[in-house]
Amino acid sequence: MIDAPWWKDAVVYQIYPASFKDSNNDGLGDIQGIISKLDYLQALGVNTMWVCPMYASPQIDMGYDISDYKDVYPPYGTVADMEDLLHQAHSRGMKVLLDLVINHTSDQHAWFKESRSSKTNPKRDWYIWKPAKIDKHGNRQAPNNWRANFGGSVWEWDELTQEYYLHLFATEQPDLNWENDATRQAVYKDAMIFWLDKGVDGFRIDTVNMYSKPSHYPDAEITDSDAFLQEAALVYVNGPRMDEYLMEMNEILKRYNAVSIGECPQTPDMERVRRYVSAQEKQLDMVSLSS
Repeated sequence: MIDAPWWKDAVVYQIYPASFKDSNNDGLGDIQGIISKLDYLQALGVNTMWVCPMYASPQIDMGYDISDYKDVYPPYGTVADMEDLLHQAHSRGMKVLLDLVINHTSDQHAWFKESRSSKTNPKRDWYIWKPAKIDKHGNRQAPNNWRANFGGSVWEWDELTQEYYLHLFATEQPDLNWENDATRQAVYKDAMIFWLDKGVDGFRIDTVNMYSKPSHYPDAEITDSDAFLQEAALVYVNGPRMDEYLMEMNEILKRYNAVSIGECPQTPDMERVRRYVSAQEKQLDMVSLSS
């Protein structure tokens, strides 16, 4: 008989570091506050914690805009505090999951600062840059009509380099270019392996089905005839290379016996969902669906 994976019996408790427990009376929760409540969580029957983003961040989007995957937002603590959390949790037989936010970074991440600095920078292609369209009147237009998840266009004009960059969420959250192998390897190294080596037991993976965009970036169907910007999620989710990217990630995760829980929005096709979680496909262990 084959033993079931550990996560099959996991009782997971989600923690927002900012609001869970303030250990130093500065008005903001922190990692030491989480540690102080481990016995309480265990008494509730919790054996796994999902810690929402605690990484270095300007906090435009509650930490989902990450400026350094290998550092911690200072009001929450330090990398040493995270190591302490992992040690204290594991000594109680508890698991720790982190949020893995790798569709985009903060515009304050060193990678994007380099990418934005010039068209010839080696990291230019680490993000998604496109020239403007010019209409018949000679006016500059965004590359397509996609509306961002937080409103406005997904395209932001960069005056310095005279191109647009893509951001499916906030303007300050530029999308990474997963088509670039060097980008992917850097993401795996900094965002995954760095923390797995420290003992993290897996990840809740943010917007897991958005990494692969259609290469020609087509306009979205016009469903609102009174607006230029259109809802485009069904155009940019579940793209042509998603299987490939998730299998690459799975190869890393399985080396550590780590679990993957993918947030999988805008995926009404249950056959597509089943492929993501199929044991034969070797992509994700679980998904959470959202509209």
